Amino acid sequence: MLDVPDVVREKALAVGAGAWIDELPSLVRSVEAEWGITVGQAYRDSTEALVAEATCEDGTPAVLKLIVPRDGDAAAHEATVLRLAAGDGCARLLRDDVGRGALLLERLGRSLHELRLPTRRRHEILVAAAKRIWRPAPDSGLPSGAAKSVRAAAVRSMRFMKVSCRRSGKKCLQAWRARARSRHSAKSDGGACRSSRRPSPELSPSRPSEKRSVRWAIPPL
Repeated sequence: MLDVPDVVREKALAVGAGAWIDELPSLVRSVEAEWGITVGQAYRDSTEALVAEATCEDGTPAVLKLIVPRDGDAAAHEATVLRLAAGDGCARLLRDDVGRGALLLERLGRSLHELRLPTRRRHEILVAAAKRIWRPAPDSGLPSGAAKSVRAAAVRSMRFMKVSCRRSGKKCLQAWRARARSRHSAKSDGGACRSSRRPSPELSPSRPSEKRSVRWAIPPL
């Protein structure tokens, strides 16, 4: 029986994917049968997906990643990034079924945490890997950095305000904009001067981004 990490379980419940947790055993069995793999122990440090050891029929070690279902195209985008990277700076994508959020990846060596490398050396390795994979990806269907920033900022604000799921998306966005305008125009405690913070143009859904919308191929962390 797969042991789902608590963080992954809580993530699934938070996005309304409780049924996904209940169906994980059957999902794993079906992927095992279709892809000819054997799934082993789950990694305990995953957060956005169930990630487990896997072994292919020919004995090749691999990793099965089952992404928590949520709004958007998270699985499709991640598969696209890995396919474009082709193993340069990240694990190779062996197979995918984005409809089920399933990715079969090349299994790499031990993690930097397990290697107990000095912090500076870890940073050097991460930066070197990022330089290899961070590249323009035009016409790939991936969202631009500006688009991702707007969406992330809106989601954080809506969660903060505890917006009811019964409200329509349009009302949620209106509430987000009203709160953003109020926050950035709030007066200081003295009441004489306004806040010096200015809304970032690329984070405000009410203003178009002034930054160049370039799509970058880089996998989710």
